[in-house]
Amino acid sequence: MSRVSPLALLVATLPAMIGVLFTRDVQRPAVFAAVAVVVLALSPGVSAKAKWRGLVVLLIALPIMTGVLMLVTDPARVPEGVTVAERAVATALRIAALTTLSMLTGVGVGVDRLGRALVQQARLPARHGYVLRLSARMLPRLQHELATIRTTRRARGTTTGRLRSSAGMVVPLAASHVRHAERVALAMDARGFVDARGRTERAQERWRWTDTILVFLAWALTTAIFVCLPR
Repeated sequence: MSRVSPLALLVATLPAMIGVLFTRDVQRPAVFAAVAVVVLALSPGVSAKAKWRGLVVLLIALPIMTGVLMLVTDPARVPEGVTVAERAVATALRIAALTTLSMLTGVGVGVDRLGRALVQQARLPARHGYVLRLSARMLPRLQHELATIRTTRRARGTTTGRLRSSAGMVVPLAASHVRHAERVALAMDARGFVDARGRTERAQERWRWTDTILVFLAWALTTAIFVCLPR
C-alpha cells in the first residue's frame, strides 16, 4: 500500500464503516470484516508476524466479546424473533468489522502518512495533523522507555516479583513521558510549529488516478454488499 494515498483509503472505507454502525444482522458485518482481513493479509507493508498476531487476537476476541455481550444483554430489549445469542454475535461482528476497516488506514499505510495526507490534501490544520503524527509514535516510545527501565532495574539488582516490579515502573515511566513531552513542546515552539500554516514537508502525499479508481471500486463493493446480502 505504499503507493496508495492514505486519504483514498480513508474515503474508500468510510461508507462501509458508517453503514456497519446501523446494521443489525450477522452477514454484512462478517463480510466486511473478512474483506478487511484479506486486504490486510495481502498488504506488503505489514509484517507476517503482525498479521498472524492480529488474526489470533481477532479469533480470540470474537468469542470473548460474544460471551460478555450475552451476559449483559437484557432479553426484554431484544426484538421479537431475535435471540440473545444472535444479537450478541451481531454486535461482536460489528465491533470486529469497524476495527478491521479502521486498521486498513491505520496499519496498512500508517498514522504518520495519514496525518500528512490530511494536512496536505484535506486541509486539516497543521497543528492537529502534527498532534496525530506524534500520538502515533507514542507507543514505540513507551516500549523503548519500558525496556530501558527494566534493564536499569535489572542492572541495579532491584528486580522483585512481577506484580511489584510492574507497579514500581509506573512512576519512572510517567516521569520519563512528562520530560519527553516537555522536550517535544520546547522543540516545536523553537521551530515555529505554533504558526504552522506555511510549513513545508519533505515528503508529499499525492492523489493519483489509481486512488480514484480504488475509491469507486470500494464504494461499488460496499453498495453490493448492503444491497445483495439479506438483512
